[in-house]
Amino acid sequence: LSLQNMYRYASVGKPAQRLRNAQFLHRELPIRIAQRAVDLLTLPHGLSATPQVRSVATVYLKYLQRLQECPCPQTAEQEHHFTDVLRSMVLDRISIPSAIAAGISTLRDRRKEHIGLDVRRLREME
Repeated sequence: LSLQNMYRYASVGKPAQRLRNAQFLHRELPIRIAQRAVDLLTLPHGLSATPQVRSVATVYLKYLQRLQECPCPQTAEQEHHFTDVLRSMVLDRISIPSAIAAGISTLRDRRKEHIGLDVRRLREME
């Protein structure tokens, strides 16, 4: 279930259902977002150390903080505020896939550079 689908799930239906949806998302989203941050910070092969991936993990940690600062909706007004918070998070996520791709590219470039140094050293030793 993606963040965008969760947002859609929270923003449709009758007011009482929307409030229940928002309360569910208020409980569930912090767990999922924290899991994504941990996943990013523990990627293998040095990918988690790239600036781009660390930046994305930081974005997820900021989302987590924003959700923790937002009270669990108990009224229609609070539900609307929570929905606005989710909307901003959904719109902000557009840059995440390209940042992860840039992190992979950076890691690949570093590895090529490292291999090139090793080849040069071997040639110098001959």
